[in-house]
Amino acid sequence: MHEPNDNNTPFAHALQSVLREEGGYVNNPADPGGETNFGISKRYHPKIDIRALTAEQAGLIYKTGYWDPLGFSAISYEPIAIHLFHIAVLHGPVTMLDTTKMTLRLLWTPPRGRTANRITTEIACKLNGAAMAHRLHLTETINYLWSAHILTTIQKHPERTCFQAGWNGRINRVFKEVTQLWTLT
Repeated sequence: MHEPNDNNTPFAHALQSVLREEGGYVNNPADPGGETNFGISKRYHPKIDIRALTAEQAGLIYKTGYWDPLGFSAISYEPIAIHLFHIAVLHGPVTMLDTTKMTLRLLWTPPRGRTANRITTEIACKLNGAAMAHRLHLTETINYLWSAHILTTIQKHPERTCFQAGWNGRINRVFKEVTQLWTLT
């Protein structure tokens, strides 16, 4: 297993990408997560001193609370893992898994069986196969569904409209990063 601070792993690349977007400490009253630092919120981590949280500590939380238990390491193509990791961090694991499954339903055959709470071997195989054959189409579909989720969130929670421009900017930057990574693989 790679350590969270190993800079040459898919997790380290995904973490660097997320930390660039999440930034440092904020305490926006409109944010349902409350006090947040590096994307780690007080609401979901009430025992952590959010203001004093370091990037290294946030990385460990992302590794042990997101990357490993959600099964991101089963995805062979780093651009897909980075794309979906952003969605998991910003909107939660359920939204990331729903986006993944909907992408597979729209483009290919959906995963069989009951709903999984992580990226299963079957889901990873389908994503990896899709990446080999249709990189850009896969990336565009994930982005489209991510955008649709944000619009739905704004409709359900108009008080979060203040975050829409930032979320849309993030979607565009992540899309650009991921499509550039595809040229390197």
